[in-house]
Amino acid sequence: MPLGNLGACNTDLLQAEASIRAFTKEYCSIMNQRPQPVGLPPYIQPPKNATRWQPGKDKPLVIPAGPETATDLLVWQEPVPLGYDGLLIALTNTWNGTGFVEGSGDITWRVKIDRRFIPFYGTIPITLGSLAVPFEVGEQGIPLLSGQFVKYFVNFAVGSDARLNAGGATICAATGYIWPRERYHS
Repeated sequence: MPLGNLGACNTDLLQAEASIRAFTKEYCSIMNQRPQPVGLPPYIQPPKNATRWQPGKDKPLVIPAGPETATDLLVWQEPVPLGYDGLLIALTNTWNGTGFVEGSGDITWRVKIDRRFIPFYGTIPITLGSLAVPFEVGEQGIPLLSGQFVKYFVNFAVGSDARLNAGGATICAATGYIWPRERYHS
C-alpha cells in the first residue's frame, strides 16, 4: 500500500535546514573569535584593573534631630561611574547612640540599587558590621552595572524617638570594587 509523500522531505525544508546550519556555524566562529575574559571571575578575585569603591564615603553622616518616623530617609546615594561595572562586597549600618535594641524594629535599614531593594537587604532590623569590620554580603557579592544608583535608607518606627537618644546617628557604608567594562586585560 503506497504511503504517498510520507517519509519524503520537501526540498524547501532541506534548503532551510542547510541555511540554519550555515548560520549557526558562522555565529559560532564569530563567538569563538571574541576575546575571552582572563583570570578568575570577579567575585573570586577582582580584575587587575579594578579599584576599590566606597560609595557614600564623602557624604556627611545623617544625624536626625529627633528621628523622623515612619518614612524612609535617604542616608546617601551614589551612581556607579559610567563605563564601569563592579561588585558590592560589604555593607555596614549601625546606630551610634543609645536606646536601640537589635531586631526590635525601631530602626530598619534598606539598600536599593536603582528602583529595587536588594534581596535580603531590603529590610535590615539589626546592626551589620562596623566601620572597622564591615559585613560581607555573600560569596559572590552584589553585581553592579554602569550608571546604577546605590542608595542606603534608614527608617525609624513610629514611637522610636521616645526610646532612641536624640544625639544618636545612623552610620551607613558600603564597599566594593569597580573596573572598566571591558575587563579582557591580562
